[in-house]
Amino acid sequence: VDDGKWDAVRTVLAQSPVVELWKTGNSKNWIRAAALSAGDPELIELSEDLSSALQLTDQYVYDNNFIYFQPGNGKVKTKEPKDQIAVAKNKLKAIIASL
Repeated sequence: VDDGKWDAVRTVLAQSPVVELWKTGNSKNWIRAAALSAGDPELIELSEDLSSALQLTDQYVYDNNFIYFQPGNGKVKTKEPKDQIAVAKNKLKAIIASL
């Protein structure tokens, strides 16, 4: 993110095992499936939060890829995707700790 390699960040997000946690739907999201199977509301919420953080990370880096062609101030966002990556890491740690 700091180097502005937006495509590289999106490539990591789009590859297994990360992509299954946010983009492929609930059928392939093994963390969400485990949470639903266990009936654990906290784990379900953590899996949803993880998915959301990864989606937001992707959206921020996608937007950065095209920022120069969009209306507005043209400011590249690096803090926001890094913040979402940190959220995703924390949620994943919490999920691992609860399994």
